[in-house]
Amino acid sequence: MATTQSAKLLKTKPLNRQAFSDVVKEWKQQGKLPILCLDDFESLLKYPGKFDNGFYDNLRSLIDSNALTLVVAFCAI
Repeated sequence: MATTQSAKLLKTKPLNRQAFSDVVKEWKQQGKLPILCLDDFESLLKYPGKFDNGFYDNLRSLIDSNALTLVVAFCAI
């Protein structure tokens, strides 16, 4: 169950990078490891305005700090 703080952050509209990171880090402090599953991952590359290098850097930072696990699926071309 999400804490009041993480529930509040998840309701941020639009959910921004900082709010997402803060929630994931809060869950890490609680001993929880979220798993983010992304299907059709290559589709993100079609939207560089929404999924810029900062988006990928943020995911990488969370993964490197053992706060997030990422499962990726993509279509072979």
